[in-house]
Amino acid sequence: MEFYARAGEVSEAQRTLYEMAGLSGNKPSAYDYNALFYNYLKSPDASLSKLVEIFTRMNNFGPLPNASTYNIMLNGLFRLGFLDESCRIAEEMHRNGFVPSFASLMKLLNRLLNSGFFERSIDMLELMLRLDYIPTFPSVNYLISYLSNSGWVREAFFLYWVLCDRGFVPNVYSYNPILLGLCKFEGSSCALAFFCQLKKMGFVLNVYSYTALVHGFCREGLLGEAYQVLQLMDDEGCEPSTVTYTILIKFLCDHGKVDEAFGIFAEMEKHGGYPDLVSYNIILRALCCCHRVPEACELMRVMDEKGFSPDQFSYCALIGGFLKVGQNSYGVKLMDHILNSDLDLDVVNCNIYFNWLCHANR
Repeated sequence: MEFYARAGEVSEAQRTLYEMAGLSGNKPSAYDYNALFYNYLKSPDASLSKLVEIFTRMNNFGPLPNASTYNIMLNGLFRLGFLDESCRIAEEMHRNGFVPSFASLMKLLNRLLNSGFFERSIDMLELMLRLDYIPTFPSVNYLISYLSNSGWVREAFFLYWVLCDRGFVPNVYSYNPILLGLCKFEGSSCALAFFCQLKKMGFVLNVYSYTALVHGFCREGLLGEAYQVLQLMDDEGCEPSTVTYTILIKFLCDHGKVDEAFGIFAEMEKHGGYPDLVSYNIILRALCCCHRVPEACELMRVMDEKGFSPDQFSYCALIGGFLKVGQNSYGVKLMDHILNSDLDLDVVNCNIYFNWLCHANR
């Protein structure tokens, strides 16, 4: 029977099993079926439909599966990559009074997460919590991050507190994604309430926690509140990052406050930070949109002095600036220079130029 099962000939294995049982005068036992499953699951030709058929027959006509049956099926199906079926076995095992091991469920949860089966991951997490199993940090944080970034921030928030009630001690990688998700999808007031609750409970908050609030306030046009967060960071000795400042710079530029954005540049350097190419490009575009092309050219020179090579977005902004103020020859020369260089220019940038050419030559 084991030989046939390992060879993938499950029908022959079953026939042999019944012949063996007939010689002894007894029906095949759960242990006999366990041996069949164990060996058949090692076959490279194992068929999921055949496994389900035999397992269903056991449930309907006996012998009933025991703890070993479930464990063999769970581990075998997992090894073969049948993740959905592994989840079903784990759930049925629990319903029938058997306890899947923490190690088996943890392996299954990790594989589900890595394979992108997030809804099934939540099912497995719920099963683990019913068994009083607390998943590991990486798995919990990965799932919370996915839910928060996908717009399911309420579900992430609920999961976070359920886990905390069960003894899970979170870290910044657990609650920072929720903070950012609340800012994006629920509003800065919700994020601020959660932020204050974390502070009250004594959890560590880092620069990303504060930056999430700055992002939320800027999204809603609450510049004063965003500045208050910067002040709070200064009071608590938490240095803002380049990203923190860039969020403010973008908000100011989007609202035509370019000079105030330059002030953020100075503030950044005062605190030992350094603008990056993204920061420069944001201001460069804002200057060009405001017809302040000479200042944009000077900014390009400063960028070059500080070792930042202009990219396609830098050139796109500057070309647009030249065309806006009627300095068409400079725009043409710059575009020709780019087209003859190794710089990759995307379709949008080329369309800006060619649309202008068509309009100018009409």
